[in-house]
Amino acid sequence: MSVKSSEKQNLRQIFEAFEPTVHSCRILGQHGLESFKPPEDDPFGPTQSSKLVGMTLCALAYTMQPKSAINIFMDFFVEALFKNGLSDVPGSKEALYHLLIDNHPVILNEGAIYGLPERFQNAISRLRLTTGLKASGHPRNSQNLFASDVALIQGFLRWLIRNNSETYFTRSGAVARIAACLRCVGYMLGEVTVWDGAGSRPALHRTVVLVTGGSCETDNLMDENTFKSTSIDLITHYKWNTVGAMLWNSLLQDCGHFHTTLQEDFDNINDLVEHNLDFQWAYVNDRMEELQAFPLWGNPKFMTTPTSASIATIFFPESVDQISGLYQRISNNDKYLKAAKARKDPRHSTVKGPSKELQRFQTMTASICLAVLGRIGGPGFTTLQHSTTIDLSTMDHLKWLCGEVDAILSGGCGMSRVITALASIHCAMEFPVSIDLQTGEFQPGRTESEQSGSMVVGWRNGRYAILPNLLFSMDAPLQQSILDLRSEDRFIANLPTRKSGAICCPIGLPGAIGFSGDFVREAIPHEKKDLERQMLTEIETRPIILGPAFVKEPDKPLYVSLERPHIDTGDPEISLCGRLDGESLGNVGIQDMLITLALSWHQVDATLLKVCGPGHVHEKKRVPSDKLPAHIVFNMSPATFFRHPGVTPRCSSKEETMHHVYVQVKDSTPWTLFLAGQSAYHNRIVFGCPECAVNAGANVSSSTSNGLMTLIGYQ
Repeated sequence: MSVKSSEKQNLRQIFEAFEPTVHSCRILGQHGLESFKPPEDDPFGPTQSSKLVGMTLCALAYTMQPKSAINIFMDFFVEALFKNGLSDVPGSKEALYHLLIDNHPVILNEGAIYGLPERFQNAISRLRLTTGLKASGHPRNSQNLFASDVALIQGFLRWLIRNNSETYFTRSGAVARIAACLRCVGYMLGEVTVWDGAGSRPALHRTVVLVTGGSCETDNLMDENTFKSTSIDLITHYKWNTVGAMLWNSLLQDCGHFHTTLQEDFDNINDLVEHNLDFQWAYVNDRMEELQAFPLWGNPKFMTTPTSASIATIFFPESVDQISGLYQRISNNDKYLKAAKARKDPRHSTVKGPSKELQRFQTMTASICLAVLGRIGGPGFTTLQHSTTIDLSTMDHLKWLCGEVDAILSGGCGMSRVITALASIHCAMEFPVSIDLQTGEFQPGRTESEQSGSMVVGWRNGRYAILPNLLFSMDAPLQQSILDLRSEDRFIANLPTRKSGAICCPIGLPGAIGFSGDFVREAIPHEKKDLERQMLTEIETRPIILGPAFVKEPDKPLYVSLERPHIDTGDPEISLCGRLDGESLGNVGIQDMLITLALSWHQVDATLLKVCGPGHVHEKKRVPSDKLPAHIVFNMSPATFFRHPGVTPRCSSKEETMHHVYVQVKDSTPWTLFLAGQSAYHNRIVFGCPECAVNAGANVSSSTSNGLMTLIGYQ
């Protein structure tokens, strides 16, 4: 970007980039989350102007959606600081805009590597803005907050770029948060402070003062003509103990309740849900290509009344029996039911002049969604920091979120749908809702999984991420918690994401498995000592033994890592790659591994499978199926198995007795997961008894398999 000398001088008076220290960057690998020191480099480029672009965008995008941040940057900062330089080359401003639109994820990720999000959050926390201190009480403004915040932010930015030395007074908490973030990256601001309006006005050099009381003049550069301009999609960062404040702000209008009341509502609902609801991941519906979530309700102690049931029916029609008791705090007043029913009509999408009863109904309904999703977001979800763009000034976001939660509580909801719902309250995902331009009715938007041949397996937006717990446990002993989701509030660098934030894996990895009888000539019967045939086996590989299954460590270690799949779809995607002696054995899908694990642990009805212990003789009555018995198997090492990559061996003729293949990978999680991903339909993991493993899970098999399976001998 070309910057003239006069502009450089002006820029130095307004902005001087701070030099961030390189934080340890976290990557997700075989051993879980690991930290490494990225190479020392100039963050955002070597010039002052490139640093201004990168750091300013990071600061703005911490408090609003990236598109809004880019628009504000182009409208205010570029015009004021680079106007002459950009005018020298026709089309340069448009080129910069498109560059930021296309590359803003890279810019924001670089900021995360240098710890900018944590720096921003610490600066905002020091202001102690419990509720965000909305500007709805501004004496010059009778519009709703959504419009006024835009005008107030724009007024502050006019002051910032004019290099004024006087104090700037504002009544907008959004302005104070943006000012705190901009000061962090090098904008010449003396201080960002809070004043309650009592006593004399502070007179501090180039300081932003948030006024929380009194009647003094504020926001003197606000342009009232911008009230109806394009809105700014603000992002709220919150924790479980500030949900009430987040909901209070999301109403974007005067609220008839204290934020402490909303927090008490949430705490009450969350406590009831936490003690009565859990989730299990299983694979029951074989028409879906992903794990499904099933709610496990305890014995709820909360009471249900006809009024609370009627209220719950509005947004939770499928799970009303479980949800209705959570509205008990407002079930004694018919005004809440009346207000809720009035907004059920799709024509009443926008909430204009809401009543206290409607606002309480909205925030309690959102609290129910948060509490339920908190139970499926993984361990420690309630202790993490979250971000959201939820807007309760309309009913659209609430309708979509309730529809997702209702589906989740109905049972059998796919993991990709659960991840998308979680991303709306943890990763500041843009709510996928739209309005029919002809009817004006609300319509749920399509998800990433519905728009392509890929499956959503995670989400990341800056420091916030949602991933399968499996990816954090690729070298740990296998436990059923590996089926769960896990959320993070610290940046993970090696996760390729789409522009929406979705992390996707192609459907159909690694492809159909074939069957071959070529290996049978190498098999050595267990009861014979055929030295000549042993010598015919390949050097440095264990022989194939036909006999009872016996557990043995793998002959060679496998290294697994997250890599882009070999199938080029044109979009960023992930898969698990296995490497043996540095050579790739191929890529497997995330959901394929999870499905095989779930089928290996569960019975057909998703209840936990009780297996015979290692070394015990199988005594259970055999369940009728097309599966072959597993008392005699082909025992082989994984290195031998992968001499036929993608092929499950079988006997060469129908006259011969057919046997399953038992791959010996004792206690090796990398080998077990990679083999599990080869095919969820033909693979089972052995947790003690091969016969139990053959009959585990849904009786799903291919006609080409003739009842044969690959048994993965983990224990």
